[in-house]
Amino acid sequence: AVVSTQSGHYGREDICASFQQGLLNAAKSTDAWIITGGQYCGVMKLVGDVIARTVSKRRIPTIGIGNWGKTWRNEKLLIENRRSDAMDTTYYPVEEPAKGFATLDPNHTHHFLVDDGTTGNDGIEYGFRAALEMLICEMHKIENVRLPMVCIMVEGGMRCLEIAKGTLENGNTLVVLKGSGR
Repeated sequence: AVVSTQSGHYGREDICASFQQGLLNAAKSTDAWIITGGQYCGVMKLVGDVIARTVSKRRIPTIGIGNWGKTWRNEKLLIENRRSDAMDTTYYPVEEPAKGFATLDPNHTHHFLVDDGTTGNDGIEYGFRAALEMLICEMHKIENVRLPMVCIMVEGGMRCLEIAKGTLENGNTLVVLKGSGR
């Protein structure tokens, strides 16, 4: 299964632990891949935190799909800026970003950063993310049945409503976390 989380910058502590435990149980029991925006804030950080604390034989694939132009210190990720002894490792600082930017969550197993040449524009990664989620589901068909995708919406906002509409139009399941809305 593919579990996709969509959210704003969620901060209600009273249900964070329940969300994390439920997500972890679902991912472990279904061998799911988790896809988020990959940032070190809000629900994306909650996902990364629970993955980091998980002891398992198999690390849960946790993929962040973010926006290059809103990633703090993105120049540190360029090949020409790597240390000469770094080989395949990039040393990326997890620090407080400037307003309008976000750092990458270090507990995601993979990151894709979408770049349209702009800086600071919201949402440029959504089309790529939706296409990748659908591709993953199609590639893992079993007896002509597409792998299920579940989108979990926490907190939300107008962009999340657009994503929810697309999720349902594509025949996927949408779960809205009760009591988390604006």
